[in-house]
Amino acid sequence: MSARYRHQRRGQRDRLPAGVRLVARPSRWGNPHPIGEVCPVCGIVHDRAGAIAAHAADLDARTDDDLREWLAPLADAAGLACYCRPDEACHADALVDLLDRLHPRPGGST
Repeated sequence: MSARYRHQRRGQRDRLPAGVRLVARPSRWGNPHPIGEVCPVCGIVHDRAGAIAAHAADLDARTDDDLREWLAPLADAAGLACYCRPDEACHADALVDLLDRLHPRPGGST
């Protein structure tokens, strides 16, 4: 997993290290497809894999130019944080992949 991602405990938003951006709900980068409840986007109940896949499909439907603009505020972030446990798959993994592709860091480091 990229160094751009880290786990963040709920209720500790004010304790994020400098430069780390929270990408959990309700931020603009949060996955709108919840786990274990009726999804307000598609009306079904997702498990973790389904919620992440639905979010990935949403991202895949957008153009690179749109995604580049949408992700621009995260491009210089020291890292991304979400509330998912570190041993679980997370939508932030897709955001990191997109950032690496659309906003590469100088020298290719993540």
